[in-house]
Amino acid sequence: MSVSSRAELLAGYASGVPVRELAAQFKVHRGTVREIARQAGLAARQPELPDTIRQDAPGSTPTA
Repeated sequence: MSVSSRAELLAGYASGVPVRELAAQFKVHRGTVREIARQAGLAARQPELPDTIRQDAPGSTPTA
C-alpha cells in the first residue's frame, strides 16, 4: 500500500469511517485496516452493533 493510501486510510479510521468500509475501499482485509491503525498508534475501536442486535443482547435495557 502506498504511503498516501495508508495516510488516507488512517485519516478515515481516525474520523470514524467503519473498518468494513475502509477495507472495501482500499481492497484489504478488515484485519489489515486494524493492524495499520494499531501500528500508527491509533486506539482500537469496538465494533458497532446494529440497534436490533443491541436491544436483544442479554442485560440490555429496553428502549421506548
